[in-house]
Amino acid sequence: MESYEDEILCEEVRKYPHLYNSSLKDYKDAHMACNSWREIAQALGKDEILCRQRWKYLRDRYVKAAKMLKGKSGDAGEDTITMPRVVVMLGWLSKFIKHSTGNKLNDFRYLDEILCEEVRKYAHLYNSSLRDYKDAHMASNSWREIALALDKDETFCRQRWKYLRDRYVKAAKMLKGKSGDARGKRVPPIVYMLGWLSEFIKHRETDSNVEKLNEFSYGSDSLDTLKLECVASDLSDNNMEQNQKSDQFSQVQETVVARLSNYDEERGFDDEDMCFGKMVGRTLSKMTTRNKAHARLEISQVLFKWQMVECDSAVPK
Repeated sequence: MESYEDEILCEEVRKYPHLYNSSLKDYKDAHMACNSWREIAQALGKDEILCRQRWKYLRDRYVKAAKMLKGKSGDAGEDTITMPRVVVMLGWLSKFIKHSTGNKLNDFRYLDEILCEEVRKYAHLYNSSLRDYKDAHMASNSWREIALALDKDETFCRQRWKYLRDRYVKAAKMLKGKSGDARGKRVPPIVYMLGWLSEFIKHRETDSNVEKLNEFSYGSDSLDTLKLECVASDLSDNNMEQNQKSDQFSQVQETVVARLSNYDEERGFDDEDMCFGKMVGRTLSKMTTRNKAHARLEISQVLFKWQMVECDSAVPK
């Protein structure tokens, strides 16, 4: 869109307060918004989706520029600050924009503290030694009461508690690992907030796991025995497959294979066919047992076929 079209778009949107005034009852009415954007698109002679996207782009630019100007206003006089064009164009939108501040973060931390204290009242939600620890009915009732106390959604409370608990476990584990290395390390706020949870958390001991691994690997012959058993099982499987394939050989095919094995005695070592046979043998030696059995079977079948052709041609008609 051109610059003058942006101005027209902003003025058209201004006519529909429910598109930008979050305090109105119809602010999130999708049906009203759809009708309003259709009328705006018709007034501009543009596509409705283009108008929506362009408005979002201009609004985001205004919010960003206004926030930057607000931060600079204390450092320099307003006369020395160059006002971006989007700020002038959307100045009327300032009273409907709420810039985020640190107060929102503080409110969220306060909510976390209340959540943790509420959960603390229901020991069966975190104490695994209790009989009712995995009682789904009791847990559901408890979370419903916690959600009512916080005036929040039950699913939100469950997910937020899991997030806070996981953060505490991770932070406490890191501090436990650093306790012998350095002093005066900054303790995360989550550790103070959920310090009462420490007696109900059982950290996995890395050292004991390593000792168990070493004991298994080096303290006994179990690993070697396991390897030998695996090799033996592989060999037995391969031998079984090879025997199954051998059973499929007919008596004539076995004769052909036997003749191939005695080929060195029947032909000279410098023969061209002998060199080809050696090449085939080297190729077979690089194959797995299963593939080798297939290849040998097919080679024997091909040789048998052409031997029969030779025999038929030698018989006088």
